[in-house]
Amino acid sequence: MIKTLSAKVWSVAVTPLFSVEYGTIDEFVYKKDVDGNYKKISELDWDIKPALYFGGAVGVLWKALSIQGFARGAVPMRSGNMEDSDWKTLTDLKTTYSIHKNMLASSYAFGGQISYAFQIADTFAIRPFCGVDYSRIAFKARNGRAWEGYDILTHTGVAWNDPTAKPYVPLGIDYTREEVHTWFGVSFDTFFNNKFTLALSFAFAPYTYIQALDHHYGGSGTSSDRYFADILHGWFSSYRFGAEAVYAFNKNISLSLAFSWMLTRRIRGATYEATRPTGSWHGTDDAEGGASRSTGEISLGCTYRLNF
Repeated sequence: MIKTLSAKVWSVAVTPLFSVEYGTIDEFVYKKDVDGNYKKISELDWDIKPALYFGGAVGVLWKALSIQGFARGAVPMRSGNMEDSDWKTLTDLKTTYSIHKNMLASSYAFGGQISYAFQIADTFAIRPFCGVDYSRIAFKARNGRAWEGYDILTHTGVAWNDPTAKPYVPLGIDYTREEVHTWFGVSFDTFFNNKFTLALSFAFAPYTYIQALDHHYGGSGTSSDRYFADILHGWFSSYRFGAEAVYAFNKNISLSLAFSWMLTRRIRGATYEATRPTGSWHGTDDAEGGASRSTGEISLGCTYRLNF
């Protein structure tokens, strides 16, 4: 919530929101080679192109202190492609590749933030903030094409696009990821003519938690489904940059347009495997899971503010 110069001691704001998200989230698998070094064996790139969200925010402002919460949900829809790449010889040779049509099955998020505005001048404030948010997103990858260049009997391979690589039809993959981010940041707010506000912000996450479930349907030489679960803990791994413009029509109603970009550097941690979604899960010392994110979002909101 951006503090405006017209705000009284108390105010309550309600904001319906619509936003469009665009980008990619990635998952990784690492395995130890003969020298005991972890090498990337698999990478799956899930497109968010696009995701449409509807939601809202509620905030309370008391003098310079504000508390805000939000919630939103996505419209299920087609969302770009999912690309799955494997390096099964644990070298730089990509032996397996598939591309699928990606479907955003569901997504929702909610969170809260507390901030305090230090009024440096009549038209400028510095606003430190902290918060936490939770998000869940689920994809379904279907109608794919794939090429396999790895020979499981000889443990050798050729490139996926080599003429001798074997084409096959993958049955599909589902992916569900939950993320929790704790945020600390600062916003620089500039006010113009008591009508227009521009805010630029930066935040980092001291701690990020990611839990992901990957369901591979049987195919490419295996008749059974496989489930993989990753439990990941990241420290100072996520960053968010934002810009917001707000125009106040009067003391009660304002319109906002915001842009944010979120980057999560590659986080690595424990991975587990099962043949059923309920387990039994088992992990090994020679494998790790990983995740990253790069997404941008544009949101439009209309705020009704009641001043006291």
